[in-house]
Amino acid sequence: MDKIAKLEAIVFSEGGEVSVKQVLKVLHIGNAKLVELIKQYNNSKRGMVLVLDTKRIIMRVSGEFAEVVERVRGDTIKDGISKAGLEVLSIVLYSPDEDISASEIESIRGVNSAHTLRHLTMRGLLSKMRSKSVDAGARGVYKYSTTPELLAVLGVTQKEDLPDFLEIRKKISDFIKNNNDID
Repeated sequence: MDKIAKLEAIVFSEGGEVSVKQVLKVLHIGNAKLVELIKQYNNSKRGMVLVLDTKRIIMRVSGEFAEVVERVRGDTIKDGISKAGLEVLSIVLYSPDEDISASEIESIRGVNSAHTLRHLTMRGLLSKMRSKSVDAGARGVYKYSTTPELLAVLGVTQKEDLPDFLEIRKKISDFIKNNNDID
């Protein structure tokens, strides 16, 4: 049987989300083969895409069909995102690290971003987690990262598929480095 069909069946049968470890074990394949299968699946012009997270595979509506699905749902994720929201999403998407703190986002934007971060998190476009860093202090620092939902809305399955990804990521990395040297 076709491994792509097996992969689709496994993810679907688990409610649209399954651990990478589980899929690798069941299909008897390695990470490189899994990435290849997901790319083949996503290139087959289906209504669904598979999003590969660091630990899981998630089935989402293809960005190509997001508009028609939004009409059925009666709401749109894209509508109502302010300029500030787009700036924050861009910073998080192109951040040199997997996640980024609110203070790093605010340093890049030059303004308080708490309201915008809360709004984007509530809409499911960003995820928020407490940092486990020793430097974070007793209360800790929250870090933000993209969600598979955001990637699906953008019509990509991984951040690296974004336009000019490496170039923009380097610019943000250089900006953060130069500002940290000033402190």
